[in-house]
Amino acid sequence: MSKHKVAVSVRIRPPNGPAGLAVKDGCLILRNGASFGYPAAVIQGSDQGEAMEILAGRLVRKFCDGGLNCTLMAYGQTGSGKTHTMFGPPGSLTETALEEAGGLVPELWGVFPRVMLELLESPELSGATFHASVVEIYMEHAYDLLAGRNPVKIGSVRGA
Repeated sequence: MSKHKVAVSVRIRPPNGPAGLAVKDGCLILRNGASFGYPAAVIQGSDQGEAMEILAGRLVRKFCDGGLNCTLMAYGQTGSGKTHTMFGPPGSLTETALEEAGGLVPELWGVFPRVMLELLESPELSGATFHASVVEIYMEHAYDLLAGRNPVKIGSVRGA
């Protein structure tokens, strides 16, 4: 059993200009010299397969081997790449992309569809029922990303 209840990983987008961050020995080093270490990996670049393995590979294996409950959460500033990491670029989640991959995982698919495909193909989970939620919280409002970004009502309603 892992000693960490929460594992934090950081994924850095490739810089468009002068980089404000550097990575050395698993730490983020800011332009001002301050550094921050994390108990899990620092991922650079845009390889979706590498991101999947580092962010969720261990969780998927533990789930298949014994039913570990887990949550994979993406957190960050607007435009920082959360949706790209979790789902892939716009238009990448299509049946055509899956067919063109010839039985492999499409290269551009993000972490979430890769996890689901791995779980659905796992012989240990044959016949299992899956429930998934994908919720975006933006500007204090919640949206269901598996239902066309419909608003999600948060909280409870008391009976009369």
